[in-house]
Amino acid sequence: MRRALAGLALLACSLPAALQADVAADIQARLRPFQTLHGRFQQVKQLQGIRRPLKSSGRFVVERGQGVLWICEKPLASQLRVSAEGLAIFAHGQRQKGLDGTGAPQHLIGQIALSVFSSDIKAMQEHFGLSGSVQGRRWSGQLRPKDAGMARAIQQITLTGSAFAEGLTLQEANGDVSHITFSGVKADQPLSAEEKALFE
Repeated sequence: MRRALAGLALLACSLPAALQADVAADIQARLRPFQTLHGRFQQVKQLQGIRRPLKSSGRFVVERGQGVLWICEKPLASQLRVSAEGLAIFAHGQRQKGLDGTGAPQHLIGQIALSVFSSDIKAMQEHFGLSGSVQGRRWSGQLRPKDAGMARAIQQITLTGSAFAEGLTLQEANGDVSHITFSGVKADQPLSAEEKALFE
């Protein structure tokens, strides 16, 4: 989960601004507003040169104005908090000093999830060109980095969902691919004592 992003990628061509705005507005209109979200995730990461994918699962919490918690349960227990300030890594509830996961894929995934779950599509468009489609209540979107530095690490991010995001695929420029599925998403349930402590 902490493997640094690396590799080469081509700069993406952005769609016309008006078309991007229409797609963003259509997606945002289908996202349900909330204060707090709880749900589960399953991640499958395929690394270049390794036949067997890496699998992890656990739960996530999104608190508007605070950030995202990734609470991994398998294969190893760990907690990560993604916020506007960056990424914090915890072990047994204690923040790990000297560990900076800001460049890790999980940090990027957390930032994207925070924007989508918070219905803040505009924030994503600051760094990514957006294309996509909407059919009924369902939507999909493809994000390609605008920044040359980010494009060296990320080729494309694909999102799918309805009232909430349901799937995220991160294609790294080095060929690694992460697929994340979100399930059991529930809005506006109170935070547990553990969750409150991780957000502090």
